[in-house]
Amino acid sequence: PSGNSDSGTGDLYNYQPENYLLTPQRRMTLFSTGSYDLSSSVRSYFEASYTNRRSRQKLAPTPLFIVSEGISVSKDNQYNPFGRDFIDVRRRFKEEGNRLYIQDIDTARLVLGLEGTLPFLDSWLWDGSFVYGRTSAISVNQGRFIKSRVERALGAESGCTGDCVALNLFGGEGTITPEMLKYIGYTGIARGHSDQRIWQLNLNGDLFELPAGMAAAAVGYAFREESGAYIPDPITA
Repeated sequence: PSGNSDSGTGDLYNYQPENYLLTPQRRMTLFSTGSYDLSSSVRSYFEASYTNRRSRQKLAPTPLFIVSEGISVSKDNQYNPFGRDFIDVRRRFKEEGNRLYIQDIDTARLVLGLEGTLPFLDSWLWDGSFVYGRTSAISVNQGRFIKSRVERALGAESGCTGDCVALNLFGGEGTITPEMLKYIGYTGIARGHSDQRIWQLNLNGDLFELPAGMAAAAVGYAFREESGAYIPDPITA
């Protein structure tokens, strides 16, 4: 259905039915833990976990409001039958299909450690561990347009040469061809990751007895290192 923003008549586009009511996702998780007594006073232990999440969001086909983008339709565009420039034409690209945002995220964590008691001081406990974690993600978006190509495709016919394919904003549904969409469209892929490493050593135990109970002490040291990177989709950037 088509609508007219000048007179307020016609059926405007209803984007609500095109969105997901429930967002689909698949989550897979693996976890393992264990320990081994190396001696009567020393025990080794580990933890390992992995999670993968795949999810997606769906939105209605891309809307193009050229007034919001600062783009105009040239009077010399081959699909403009009115002989004048336009600064506000609005079109929903149903021929492109829905916009999709897709995520694939991996998270892994590993803990390796030793714990035990001090020789001849069973009340003193020590623990040393190393923790490594990493999250990496790929994010894909489909159904987006390259602004510079849209601007060129809506310009004068004389400027749309070479690989340029002129864009028709004045026809009804179905008049935007696959060739037009291929020229202005793209699929964006962004990647990122974050890493964490933690080294930790703890010691605690009793010192001496007081009237109300034992006096105790606890000391510890931890060093944490974090790093990460994000590589945005170059066209989006």
